[in-house]
Amino acid sequence: MSIAGSTLLQDGNYALSGWIWTPEATTSTVAKLNSEGEVIWDHIWDINFEYKQIIETPDSGIAICGTLDYGAIVKKFNSDGEEIYQWDFEFGYRSKLTGFLNDGDGGYIVAGWAWISNDSRDDFILFKVSAEGEIVWEEVFAQQRDQRCFAMTLLPDGGYMLVGSNLVD
Repeated sequence: MSIAGSTLLQDGNYALSGWIWTPEATTSTVAKLNSEGEVIWDHIWDINFEYKQIIETPDSGIAICGTLDYGAIVKKFNSDGEEIYQWDFEFGYRSKLTGFLNDGDGGYIVAGWAWISNDSRDDFILFKVSAEGEIVWEEVFAQQRDQRCFAMTLLPDGGYMLVGSNLVD
C-alpha cells in the first residue's frame, strides 16, 4: 500500500489515504487507525485514482481528495467510517492535486498543478468547492516555464500560500 496522506485526528486516532497497486489493478483506500496502529475502519475501491490528501473536518469526520485523469473526487466520511457524500469534478485538463484544506464554511480549498495548455507546461491551480459540492471559483497561475504546487497552507489573514517549484529548461 502506498500511503499518500495521513493526519492525526483530534480523538488521538490516525487517518490514512493512499492506493494499492498490483499488476492487475490499482485500488484506492482510506482507513482510520487507533494509536496502536489497529484498523478501526477502512474502505477500498476498485478504481484507478489516487487519494493524496486527507483532512479532519470540523464535525470530526474525514474528507479525502483524489485525482482522476481529467478531474477530481472529494469523499467525506463521518467518524464511524460511513460515507456521507462523494463529489466528482470534471476538468478539461489533467491535474495532480496536492493541497486540501477546510474553508471554514463546510467546503474545501484545493491546490495542485495541471496540464492546461497544449504546450505540455505545468501550471499551479487553486479552486474552492462549496459546502454543496459546486466549484465556486478556480484560478490558474501560468508562467513561461513548468511549475508544480506541492503543498499549501492557510495564512493568518485568510489567504493561502502555495509552495512548489519552477522547473528550468
